[in-house]
Amino acid sequence: MANIPEIAEAQAEGRVATIYADIRETLGVPFVNLIYRHLATAPAVLDCVWDALRPHYVSGALAGQAAQLRREVEAMVQDWPVAQMGSSPGGARTAAAGLVGMYNGANSLNLVALQHLLGPRASRQAPQQGAHEPAPVTARSAADMGGQPSIPRLPEFWELHQREVDRIHRLNAYGEPGAPAMVASLYRHLAAWPGVLQEVELVLVPLDEQGLLGRARADTYSAAQRCAQARPLAMRPLVDAFHDQYETRLRRFAEVTISKMIPIGTVLSRAFGPQRDHPGG
Repeated sequence: MANIPEIAEAQAEGRVATIYADIRETLGVPFVNLIYRHLATAPAVLDCVWDALRPHYVSGALAGQAAQLRREVEAMVQDWPVAQMGSSPGGARTAAAGLVGMYNGANSLNLVALQHLLGPRASRQAPQQGAHEPAPVTARSAADMGGQPSIPRLPEFWELHQREVDRIHRLNAYGEPGAPAMVASLYRHLAAWPGVLQEVELVLVPLDEQGLLGRARADTYSAAQRCAQARPLAMRPLVDAFHDQYETRLRRFAEVTISKMIPIGTVLSRAFGPQRDHPGG
């Protein structure tokens, strides 16, 4: 299964590179999530989507809703039988746990953001003059990051051993309602530590066999809808190319890919052991 088209961070140039840098700094994570890397295949679409979402990231409105979503997901999985990971070297385990925490924060932010972005067009605001110029990152959001930790580069599939590629695809099928349409970046990123990725599979296999991951995916999506509907945020209008070419795929991101990865990431954080929450979500 091929991954969906994207512009990798290392390949980003010009306007895309500028927006990528703004996304990393505004969200407080040292990577750009797949939804934005996919939208970057049409830079004008990435531009208008980020312009619509950015004010609500900077204001903290999305962070509050994401925090509520994470609390609901944590309650959802708190009684699950989760194995502890411990055979991988401590340094690798600690680094991988930190990466999972960052993905958990970014995924929860992005899921509630997509609820607003994909909402009724009638509720959208008129665009403001100069809306497509990203504002400077505020002192508050920069301070909240507390410095970005060093993480491995997201590897390409061709750089990985075939057994790791096969493991990624097995993991990626867990919690899916059918054949996956895209590969969650977290699994590919965790392949930087092959021993850790093997332990991740041992944690997730019994949960998937019991049907817990699939139910949690659906429940997480419903929880994100509730969080967004309780405090709706107006979105600026989006270009026609978004609705024509990307809207359907982003709904799949929201309903399936991100909604399955938030409970999975929450479970993996438990399996790694206590970790300090990363700023930014």
